[in-house]
Parts: sequence; C-alpha cells; structure tokens
Amino acid sequence: AEADQVEFAAIARRLFDGTYATVMFVEKEEELGSALNKLLRPDMSITPSSKDYGFVHRQTEDSDIYFIANTSNQKKAVQVTFRSSGSQAQVWDAVNGQVFAANTRNKTSDTTTVEMNFEPYQSQVVVFSKNSSGLVKTSPSRTPAASIDLSADWQVSFGTQTPTPMKTLHSWAADESTRYFSGSATYEKSFDLSANFLTGSNSAVLDFGDGQPLEVLGSRNGMQTWYDPPIREAAVIYVNGQRAGSLWCPPYHLDVKPLLRTGRNELKIIVGNTALNHMSGRKLPDYKMLNLRYGERFQPQDMDKIMPITSGIIGSVQLVSMKL
Repeated sequence: AEADQVEFAAIARRLFDGTYATVMFVEKEEELGSALNKLLRPDMSITPSSKDYGFVHRQTEDSDIYFIANTSNQKKAVQVTFRSSGSQAQVWDAVNGQVFAANTRNKTSDTTTVEMNFEPYQSQVVVFSKNSSGLVKTSPSRTPAASIDLSADWQVSFGTQTPTPMKTLHSWAADESTRYFSGSATYEKSFDLSANFLTGSNSAVLDFGDGQPLEVLGSRNGMQTWYDPPIREAAVIYVNGQRAGSLWCPPYHLDVKPLLRTGRNELKIIVGNTALNHMSGRKLPDYKMLNLRYGERFQPQDMDKIMPITSGIIGSVQLVSMKL
C-alpha cells in the first residue's frame, strides 16, 4: 500500500507540477482562462488587447479559417497571433470580395502573427490555406496625393419629387419639409477632373469621412451599435451612369477610378433611411380596442424612441487621389 502511495504521488507530481505538466487544478472559475493559457498556447491572441474581439475558428481539409470581429465602436490597429503556420495567410474581405496576402509580422514553427487594422464593428476573415493560387499582393498602404471637395451644391430629390438644391450637406430631419420622410433620396452633381488626377497607378477614392463613436449606454432590448456614421443609413453610388458600389458600414469610402474620365463627370448617390422618421410623424397606434377584445397580450417597447433621426449624407464628400 505504501508503495502504491509513493507511485501515485510521483504520477501526481508529473501531472500537476512537472516541467511538462498537463493537468492544473483551478480553484476559481475566473482563473480558468489563465490556466488554459499556461497549459496550451491560445488558438488566437490579440495584442495589445483582445477585450473587444470575438472569433470563430473552423477547420476544413486544407484550410484553417478564422472569423474575427471588432465589437467596439473604435478603430483598432492590432497584431493577431494564430496557432497556425506553414500556409500562406490570406485575408478575405466579405464586403468587396477581395482576397489578398496578409501582412505577416512574425512566424514560428507553430504560430503566425499578422498585423491587422479594424474599422468600428468591422469583421474580417483570415484563412491559412494550402491553395494560394490567384492570391493578390498584400493590401497596399495608401497615401493621399490630392483631393477634390464635393460637399457643396447638390441637387436632391426625395422619392418622386422634383430635385431641389442642397447647398451644404445636412440631415433630412433638420428641414421641416423632410423631417418625417422615410424612403430613398437621390443626390446628384457634376464635377470636372483634370487628366493629371487620373494618371499613373493612383486610385481615386470617394470618401465620406469617418463616423463618430457614441457613448455606450446599453440597451434595454436587443443589440445596437454606438456609432454615428456619415451616411444614414445606406447608399448606392453611380458614376457616369454606372453602378460603382454601395456603402452601409465602415469604412465609408469607395474606389471609383475605373468609372471616372477626364473632363465632366456625373455623380449620383441614392440614400435610404429607416421607417422611423415616417412613424414619428404620425399618431401612434391605439391598442385599447385590441386589448379589450383579446386581452393585453403584449406591451409596445421603446415607444419613447419613435422620433425623427438623422438621415442622409452628413458632413463631407471628398474625391481623393491615393498614391499606392
């Protein structure tokens, strides 16, 4: 019996206290994360902090796929270390469909560290694949070379109404005539471009600017973002009669160079808001008779939020020549 106890103690020491310990006793639940990190290298870690991030890791026959989401209303530049190596790291942009080589900063026998930039609430997909055919070069850094301010003197039509001048961009809710409008409004204007603006390998980006992070107050029902974007709520952009793309989330910019031409150019932006403005301009439903007949089966929630909200293009619009 004494020999068995000695052998058991030796096994326990190897399990719990040895150089290659594989078992750790955790007394408190809040210590579980740090204990797991000591026993096993994290599947993914973020520097300087992973506080505002969530991720999902999926494996296929030939790939490791990581979905990473910034859950905060702040821009973030981070280094992400994946417990994966040996394959080319790719970044897949689900918004524009581009696939490019990740900006790898460090690589070990079992990890790869990638430098990544996240817009507020942005998610990205990183793939470690044995198949790297058709891979675009690393996403280039861009430096503004020249810009044209397109913020003033638009013609705007709400729904089927006749276009009216909008000298400076502002919220629809700021005007009495459009305060309770919900639907789509069309912004149109013309501008001239010199040949110099379109020469070389520079891109030409239509930039609506950054949104503003709001104070996070919490929500009584469901989820919401705490971010005031420059477009409320979504826009489809046309350049010289051709669809250039759509914007509904950060970053609020779009490369339109393939559709531009020297001389006169026509820009059209169709912006849609939510139904809230329309609802706020009308009397709220009276559920009295409904409740008398069927009983009070539910109570309307957040009725205090039914008021006109900011709508349209807010702030500025710049056409920026970006040096690649």
